Amino acid sequence: MAGFVLWTYNCRHIASRIVERIEKEGVLTMLDNSFDTEVIAETENFAVWRSDDPEGYFYHIALGLVTLHMSSEEWDELVLLIKSSEA
Repeated sequence: MAGFVLWTYNCRHIASRIVERIEKEGVLTMLDNSFDTEVIAETENFAVWRSDDPEGYFYHIALGLVTLHMSSEEWDELVLLIKSSEA
């Protein structure tokens, strides 16, 4: 349940940033100038990239039809979890 609440918060956070940008720059400008992104890693089936966020970065993990969006803190925790599971 906590994961769902966090996911809901992240969606609201992203949506509020999009609305703020549309109000500030207009829809066409928003569509023409998407958020700056940096691809971190990519395979044939998966991709990880990050976008700028006022509090650091926002990470995006594309897993087929599902994309996870997480803050820098959540990303660091996920990386730590994956590294600790390699043992």
